[in-house]
Amino acid sequence: MNNFKIDIVSDVVCPWCIVGYLKLSQAIEILNNDSTVDVSFDISWHPFELAPDLSVQGENLREFLAKKYGSSPAAGEQARNQLTDIAKQLGFDFNFTPEMQRYNTFKAHQLIFWAKQKALQTPLKLALFKSYFTDNLNITDNQVLSSIAESVGLDSGEALSVLENETFAQQVRASQQQWIQQGINSVPSVILQEKYLIPGALESQAWVDTIKQVINE
Repeated sequence: MNNFKIDIVSDVVCPWCIVGYLKLSQAIEILNNDSTVDVSFDISWHPFELAPDLSVQGENLREFLAKKYGSSPAAGEQARNQLTDIAKQLGFDFNFTPEMQRYNTFKAHQLIFWAKQKALQTPLKLALFKSYFTDNLNITDNQVLSSIAESVGLDSGEALSVLENETFAQQVRASQQQWIQQGINSVPSVILQEKYLIPGALESQAWVDTIKQVINE
């Protein structure tokens, strides 16, 4: 069985990143059950900050989006409802509240980098998506982040140490720059077999077709 490498550049406060991953995950399940496909999928997550300049306090998400896109409250509500419906069909709950904050995610990315060494990167990434979008937790808080890490089987004390000492801060910054230099300026961005860049959130069948095409090349 050959190894099929999938690199995902994303942020944990990006709603289309979790939607896109869940659609990709559906495609992988289909391919795993396809007797004509003989590969093992290896997924790695890489950092991208949608709001690198935000303070620890963050800012109100609705106010930011209205300011950035100039959308009316009604248009914003419609967009959130559509996104919520799409996610629900994929088994994920968005809980968009008026008080929801937009946060800087540099600390979260440091934990995700560390979790790769523990073979728990994807479980942690998914737990962070849920903690932010479903549970509305403050993912800049060290205690909150260490609890999230513990929930997927990581050591909470080691997680706190990683955060307080910024053990992987330089590696995360370097990784961010690497992907930016390769032309990635929006997320989600998925790289197949270190060769093919697929931007955005494809539908599940489109992922199946694309991955099969890459496998057969």
